[in-house]
Amino acid sequence: MQSEENVIIKLFTVLDLKSYFISNIADDYLSDVVISRSRAYTTIMNPYVYDDMVIISSIFVNDEVAAYTYVFPDRSLVYNKTKQSYENRLIYWNTVLYVNPKYEGRGFGSVVIGQMLEIYGDNYFDLDAVPASIENLKFAGLHVDYIEQFVLEEKKINTDSIKGRIAKFINWSKKLILNDIIRIRDVVSKTSYKLSYHNFVDDESYTFIKDRCNNNLFVRSQQMLNWILSYSFCQISPLSNRIEDKCYFTSKVQSYHKVFVQVRDDNDKLVGVYIYRSIDKLLYIEYLYYTLDFRDVVYCSIAEHILYIKPKKFFTSDKKLFEFINSYNIFSKAYTYMKSFSHPASFIYDENLYIQAGDGDNFI
Repeated sequence: MQSEENVIIKLFTVLDLKSYFISNIADDYLSDVVISRSRAYTTIMNPYVYDDMVIISSIFVNDEVAAYTYVFPDRSLVYNKTKQSYENRLIYWNTVLYVNPKYEGRGFGSVVIGQMLEIYGDNYFDLDAVPASIENLKFAGLHVDYIEQFVLEEKKINTDSIKGRIAKFINWSKKLILNDIIRIRDVVSKTSYKLSYHNFVDDESYTFIKDRCNNNLFVRSQQMLNWILSYSFCQISPLSNRIEDKCYFTSKVQSYHKVFVQVRDDNDKLVGVYIYRSIDKLLYIEYLYYTLDFRDVVYCSIAEHILYIKPKKFFTSDKKLFEFINSYNIFSKAYTYMKSFSHPASFIYDENLYIQAGDGDNFI
């Protein structure tokens, strides 16, 4: 005889996260399986949370985790197409959706998203969801559009074999023959600019951003950008083989750093700013703003970072930057993929506006 299931829907607040992860107060349902410690702490430190704010919607079947989703608040200037102006708005980004494979096909994903929609309604958004999540977001009533993300990537060559080592040598030789690396190094060396690195966005830089954000759909607040720079959902874990992953959305990474960069001309005038994230041989340009006359100067500074960091993969939402870097054949492959943008049906999306690569939860 099949035993009756005990299905429980649980909502967890910021105070619940504080109690469990900071004060170490036991909870019958909240655990490291539901959310990783680094993600929980980063969420707690968000400048726009309050203790009673619901962050996690989850389902348990016979005390086993069956599904969950998270949100975090974001204070941004959001373009209102109807009014043709920006409005200061607190929105809530969906950031993960998990359904235990044992319970797939039972609609649990839609239920946990539906719980969040009941609370946050027309302020609930998502960016860059996986296909299964997109279907759940659509079912919950959100409208899904798509935006371009540009990727440059090195060839994946297995160097364990003689054939692989030869292939890598041929690939390297082609670049030398074409003088691609020499060309970009020459361009960089002849371009004059000064850089400074910071872990926060100061007033001068934020004014620079606001003066150059007219084509952006979202403009995050200065406090939000500084939260992104100061906290991370990731945790550097050198001996990752010793870690028992409890949460499906692991936070462990081998290497990670995020930097806010100022670019100045010879007269010390600020001509560009950007935030880049380097994580396990991947390089993301999350935010990028520049004076149009100095666009190629700022692009050169990013190319110089690529030459120094030597990432296996490079991501940007700036098509002209993508084309600039790709023209030097630093990477072997170049392609575009379409990133989902899910929003309330009531939100009128202006497709002519730009979404930065770090918007939503894409700054992780």
